[in-house]
Amino acid sequence: MSKNALYILSTLFFIGCGEQKDFVHKVELAPINTNGTLYYDLYKTGIDNYKYEFKISTKQDTLDVFEVHLNDATYKNIEFNVKENRDTIFINSNWNLGRYSKLVKNKMVVLKE
Repeated sequence: MSKNALYILSTLFFIGCGEQKDFVHKVELAPINTNGTLYYDLYKTGIDNYKYEFKISTKQDTLDVFEVHLNDATYKNIEFNVKENRDTIFINSNWNLGRYSKLVKNKMVVLKE
């Protein structure tokens, strides 16, 4: 087998093994001040696996905050609550998702149980 054919086959293999995700829906969680919205995109990433991509959308751009991976049982029963306190946005969940935090445009975004 030639080096070219081997390279093409290995590239196709790695592309096929990459994360595939099917968009399920978008949910707006809360307005942020007067110029943005906190939301998540939900993707199905495999059998009984889902990924939440939390983002902040402004008039100028969309900023990635963090992502959370869940199974089918959790995905069907999860709820989010959002509170904003000065320079911090708290996202609370009824499930223990761990604790995530990220500074986004001078705002700290915190996900916690």
